[in-house]
Amino acid sequence: MMNTRRLAVCSLALLSGFASGETDLPIREVTVFKDGHAMVIRSGVAATNEAGDVVLEELPLPVLGTFWAFENTDRASLRSVRAGRVEEVSQVEPGSVQDLLLLAIGEQVALQLSGGTELSGALTKVVGGGGGTALVSNEDGLVAVPMGHIQRVNFQNTEVAERTREVIRQEERLTIDLGWETAPAAEADVGMAYIQKGLRWIPSYRVTLLDDNTARIELQATLVNELADLEDVSTHLVVGVPMFAFEHTLDPIGLQDQIAELGQYFRRQDQAAGMFSNALMAQSARMNESRDWSGPAHSGNQPDIEVGGSESNEDLYVFHVDHVTLAKGERLVVPIAVAEVPYEPVYTLELPIAPPTETWRHFNTDQQRQIAQMLSQPSATHVLRITNTSEHPFTTAPALIMRDGRPLAQNMMRYTAKKAEVDLEVTKAVDIRVEASSKEGGRDERSLEWNGHTYARIDLTGLAEITNYKTKSITLEVTRFVLGLADGASHDGEVSQIDFFTDLDWTDPTFQWYRWYGWPWWWSQLNGAAKFEWEIELEPGEKIELESNWHYMWG
Repeated sequence: MMNTRRLAVCSLALLSGFASGETDLPIREVTVFKDGHAMVIRSGVAATNEAGDVVLEELPLPVLGTFWAFENTDRASLRSVRAGRVEEVSQVEPGSVQDLLLLAIGEQVALQLSGGTELSGALTKVVGGGGGTALVSNEDGLVAVPMGHIQRVNFQNTEVAERTREVIRQEERLTIDLGWETAPAAEADVGMAYIQKGLRWIPSYRVTLLDDNTARIELQATLVNELADLEDVSTHLVVGVPMFAFEHTLDPIGLQDQIAELGQYFRRQDQAAGMFSNALMAQSARMNESRDWSGPAHSGNQPDIEVGGSESNEDLYVFHVDHVTLAKGERLVVPIAVAEVPYEPVYTLELPIAPPTETWRHFNTDQQRQIAQMLSQPSATHVLRITNTSEHPFTTAPALIMRDGRPLAQNMMRYTAKKAEVDLEVTKAVDIRVEASSKEGGRDERSLEWNGHTYARIDLTGLAEITNYKTKSITLEVTRFVLGLADGASHDGEVSQIDFFTDLDWTDPTFQWYRWYGWPWWWSQLNGAAKFEWEIELEPGEKIELESNWHYMWG
């Protein structure tokens, strides 16, 4: 059974997407998806203005159609939410000699210029602002001095140092318009929920082999927060995610033309778009998450992070983590769950598909070399066949495999439903020797007349000589895919025709040669693909030769 634990480690909290002000709505709850989106719920009792409305500083950047506001106040109802900009006037102290001069028009000054020159008189005007020209009047007349040449100023009036200047800024405001049955109250309980990008969780596993049949599976979550400060937030980590059809379109309520630049963990790359996919039934078997990152851990007195229960809802599975505090820009690693599950050590061997002999002349020298190298290097793989007897599904994530305190390998854990099996690759089995070949067994040049054309039948025989050099017996599962029609297999091998377009792994690099040739229109009409499968037991030192037979038509 999966256990949950209470942890006293750096806390993790979510998204304070609004600047704190007179009416700050704290983040209460966050639901975090692996693709970097998070659903944020903010609520609280906030002060109202004279009209009885709640005005918030700073706006969220929600995905189009995901922003919803609400109120929980007696005698009040939500009428609308308005986003806009207002002019804010503030007093700013001078930050440089040039700023002081802008505030000292009409004052007597003594200037020390670059090169040691000094100039005294009344500062009558500054043309062009802080980077412009100061006009100083004295007995010599009106002297123009570039502001950048002024290194030091002596003021006769010391009150200049107390002066400030007005700055007008455009500030964003979000107004929750409340309709009141009677006179507005001084406070109102309001909130909002929205989906915004900038917070994600990255799962990872540690698989410890306890013996030859049992493994301990530990899941931890790394939270990457580039959205806002979080404090004591209830957090939900989701395996699976609904499709956000408008994820690249911001809601107009955000008043932003484009989303702020986020870090590498939130950038979608074409080749890696499917990696760490959150669609529950379509998680990819490959990933490109080997990017380095580093960041300071959150320190200080934190509330205890509490890993709570979990639940399944529709196509989503959720882990709950309470009391999360995490500043924007920080990272947090939290253990989530642990289980002991059964596994079986299995060896698998997949023999690569060879192109038909007639196609070789269409490949260039380098392509022929690549194909020959691929065909000459089949190797068996040691995998752990794990049965998920835990209370949770396994999610797609990197998995570190350990035994006796030492790492054996790291590979990809694929999504696995409860009670289902998953193969976790450990390493190539170098002490299982494989020699594979295929040869033409016969040719009938006029085997078929079809659609006005004559086609030859080419019969082939594939051989795979396998030797177990291990000191113990092994279970070996052998698979061979071929282009053509299956005729039979030795050693009680299972033979089946498969769908040429859906059952072959078109992403396998050993099959890339298929795209190098312009296949004739009749190829898929007369031929297909076949699969041969064997499950064999090999004793130490035992050798076996597996034979497969098939044919294809060529015109």
